[in-house]
Amino acid sequence: MKPRGKLLHHSPARNASPARIATRSVVGRRSDAGGAFIIQRSAFRLVLLAAAFCLAASPPAPPIPAALASLPANSRADVYAERIHTLGRDLPADQQRIWADWMRGPKPVNLEIGSWHWLVNDVMDALCGQKKPVAELTAQCISICNDSKTDPVLRDYAIQHLVERFHPVDPGDPYERDPRKRKLILSAMQEVARYQSGNLAGTALQALNTILRRQQQPASFADQLSEPIETAQFQSLAIQAASAEAAGIPCRISALQICAERQFKEALPIARNLAANAKEPVSLRLSAIALLGAMGTSQDTSLLEALRKQANPRLIRAIEPALKKLSGKADATMERTPAVTASLILP
Repeated sequence: MKPRGKLLHHSPARNASPARIATRSVVGRRSDAGGAFIIQRSAFRLVLLAAAFCLAASPPAPPIPAALASLPANSRADVYAERIHTLGRDLPADQQRIWADWMRGPKPVNLEIGSWHWLVNDVMDALCGQKKPVAELTAQCISICNDSKTDPVLRDYAIQHLVERFHPVDPGDPYERDPRKRKLILSAMQEVARYQSGNLAGTALQALNTILRRQQQPASFADQLSEPIETAQFQSLAIQAASAEAAGIPCRISALQICAERQFKEALPIARNLAANAKEPVSLRLSAIALLGAMGTSQDTSLLEALRKQANPRLIRAIEPALKKLSGKADATMERTPAVTASLILP
């Protein structure tokens, strides 16, 4: 009888060499000692190849800054900080670049994440405070700000330092003069404020508000700077953030505070809805009530008085000051309104 198909396992030929028999056993029964040895050796080779691939794929570690080169591997964070604080303001350009690469990581294994955040912030302070910052500094901060894979805390710090790169308080401090990079700074902040959420988006809004405030100051040197922030564009961002639930509570609180400071009237309906809605977080309602006190109308006096009757102790602390502000505005309006004399109403 002819076989119906090929056999999956078969005995080696009589004249086959032992090496061929051992090799076949790996494919077939894998039961003899030679086959087991070959399997172990092959597995070991695979491990070596995988390790070599990982080493080849990993980017090279950034060079160690000269000020840290002598530190033991297990040094505490405060020892790192002492070295950073002695850098001064005349750091050579090559060392500035090394520090900029170092703060992008990787984090030293002996440091806790909170300590690493602290040190990176100190490095940013040192680099932004140089008398002659390297041209790449702004690009490095923008890169950190834009990188969604970077730790949000470090992105937050980068945004704060970009404010000083764009418009420092003191005209004598170094700042970014390249118009193209100044556009990129604003674009990065606006993108974070528009598309991110939580603390990070709130920081971006506050950063833009700080720049706008500085460029509007009488003694400002904003006329020397290119790419000023347009109030209308910023207003749109703030209103959007205040109304968007997806923006997160910290961002919405920042947006409400900014709208109150800037008297953005379009925020009034948003604040009224938030203040009256018992399902909203108390922290958000407190900010909404504060906004109503800063720029509300008589309609808002009625709303706040109704909320006061609910006797929510956590809201009372905001309701009372808001009512006083509205009452003061009403009194001031009455004083500015000219009295109607009797002669005007007599026939």
